[in-house]
Amino acid sequence: MSKRISLLLAAAWAVNLFGIVTPAMAQGAFTYVPDVVGMAKADAEEALNDRGLVASFTYWFTDTVPAGQVTSQNPESGTRVVRGSTVNLIVSAPPLPPPPPPPVNFADPDLKAAVEAELGVTDPTADDMLDLVSLYADDSNIDDLVPHFINSSTM
Repeated sequence: MSKRISLLLAAAWAVNLFGIVTPAMAQGAFTYVPDVVGMAKADAEEALNDRGLVASFTYWFTDTVPAGQVTSQNPESGTRVVRGSTVNLIVSAPPLPPPPPPPVNFADPDLKAAVEAELGVTDPTADDMLDLVSLYADDSNIDDLVPHFINSSTM
């Protein structure tokens, strides 16, 4: 009898060494995917980690769900999976910031250079131009500053 028990233990040990999982050994290897849709990203990741699962995130903009909230998951909740499996989550991304304003179109390149030097910026925008209080242009090739400034600020 003791030889049989020793043989069974040796067989179980050998199976373990070769990575073969028997039903008796695998009882704790499975878990069920929790429902994390609607949770904040951090809470969803914690819920998955608590079950021995790994979260993978993809961000997708939607204006119907607050940023940072899980909108869908794969596999679905209730699915039986092996611990250590990855659950793919789609998380609502914040809206993109608006594009920067276009630069002012200067008809005279010398005027543009003088304004850029005065403001300390390249390709100034209309908002940048609001900071222009004065412009010293005696040493430049600008003949008449007023028509150029009026034309460029109204474009």
